[in-house]
Amino acid sequence: MQELLQTLQDEDIGRLAIIAELWGIDLSPGPALQVSKRLVKMMLDPALASEIVEGLPQTVHEALAFINRNNGRVALADLARRFGEIRKMGPGRRDREKPWRNPISPVESLWYYGLIARRFSDTPSGPQEFAFIPSDLRRLFPMQPNEQEAPFGRPSQPPASILAGTSAAVDDTTTILAALRRQPAVSLPLPKQRQQELTPFLIQPESLPLLINLLDQKGILSPPPIAPFSESVRPLLEANRGDVLAWLLSAWKNSVAWNDLAHTPDINCANESWPNDPLAGRHAILNFLGNIPPGAWWDLDSFISATEDHQPAFQRTAGDFDSWYLRSASTLKFLRGFQYWSAIEGALIRYTICGPLHWLGATDLATREECKMAAAFRLTPASSVLLKDKAPSSADETGLPVIRADGKIIIPRSGHRAWRYQISRFTEWQKLDHHAYCFQVTPASLSLALEQGLSVTQILALLRSAEGVKLPSSLAKTIQRWEEKGTEARIEHLIVLRLKSPEMLHRLRNNRSTRRYLREVLSETNVVIRKNDVEHLYAAAARIGLLIDLSHSK
Repeated sequence: MQELLQTLQDEDIGRLAIIAELWGIDLSPGPALQVSKRLVKMMLDPALASEIVEGLPQTVHEALAFINRNNGRVALADLARRFGEIRKMGPGRRDREKPWRNPISPVESLWYYGLIARRFSDTPSGPQEFAFIPSDLRRLFPMQPNEQEAPFGRPSQPPASILAGTSAAVDDTTTILAALRRQPAVSLPLPKQRQQELTPFLIQPESLPLLINLLDQKGILSPPPIAPFSESVRPLLEANRGDVLAWLLSAWKNSVAWNDLAHTPDINCANESWPNDPLAGRHAILNFLGNIPPGAWWDLDSFISATEDHQPAFQRTAGDFDSWYLRSASTLKFLRGFQYWSAIEGALIRYTICGPLHWLGATDLATREECKMAAAFRLTPASSVLLKDKAPSSADETGLPVIRADGKIIIPRSGHRAWRYQISRFTEWQKLDHHAYCFQVTPASLSLALEQGLSVTQILALLRSAEGVKLPSSLAKTIQRWEEKGTEARIEHLIVLRLKSPEMLHRLRNNRSTRRYLREVLSETNVVIRKNDVEHLYAAAARIGLLIDLSHSK
């Protein structure tokens, strides 16, 4: 930051005279540069500087201390919201109205005392005007800045109910890759129907859009049709769980393609493109979190509130809260102005902590008894990837699968992910429980595998490759028999039309409007019909004088 002379050497004589009056300094007339040098020399006298600071009104002293605690520099828009603004006026109006004798705010008082200066600086969100204490003057103040900025908010009591952050994202990543290998996607993001089909097999379904986005931007997925690149996915599946989790966390931390604000609940953008810089906002939140003691439970509401007090414009260019055209998804009301800080910035902070950070195992959450909303959080060891660039430790994947003679395969979450990825290609997926993945070898799944280029020989080799598990010989023979003879039996859900007499069936089969809905004849009075044809057959039969009872078909 600039020193005192640099902030005053270009000021007009009138401004210098105001500072001298407030400091009780007698100035001799002369050129502005010479006057500013003499003024600076006297202002940097330690005894005088200490006397001036100690004599400030309480509110002015608080404003100066606030700037000092923030490393001597604060965005002017943030400072004005907290301690008041500096009126804009030229030298003529200033000299007539003499605002330094009756300042409207603590910030204006500091300005006329010469204790703060103003300048624009580049920030991640764009150029922004700051108020700062000249560096040499700041060194004379009797108060010393904190060596480390105090964390925002306050600690929380240990909760009764905890949602632990885990490495579930590693498991879900494997599931997503397997699903796209099995059935490539046409485009991204995935259509809602495809997402719904995948949901029962994910531990954290809500993280699906984020994980696919990270896989795509890191080059793991191919262009449409979208499927994993074999050469890229293999190292990811064979890596240690902790390394994969660190990889996901780092990918999210540095992602410019994933916009957390665009996924924050109840916020829509009225324009085609979102106005924020997702990287700048994310890094700012992570910086705020970096001051919280690891492992300590922290009150979420107080953290958000303290951010509003201390760094409200962390994602706004020049502290501008009026130029973004965002609106509430529920009310369609535009959210313009600082009064909607909680609806945008506050909601973004909550989403970041309870969404991506939790999904990626970096935060544990504590919920309120009366609702599922998080009341507190704590940083897990995995957060060190984001805050200290340290990879988290994790247990080895030593869980052994179970291969049953009936073709059912059970793989614990602690099992080898690479093997599960391969098994997923030729089995039907069954609903996930929280401890294991279940698969079933079926004729349909084997047929799909053959279409993907897998042979029965390769399938049997994959089944035999499981460490510590023997493939039941009866299952191997069953698969080989299927290869030779195909599907020899099937179970179907059928709708059977039961008729009172063989004559009635004969009548339906001989009528052009009804016979097209009849399928396999089971007996003289029973015939199979398709579920989708029930209503059509009812209408056609009614037209030839036969009413069918539908009460048992639903």
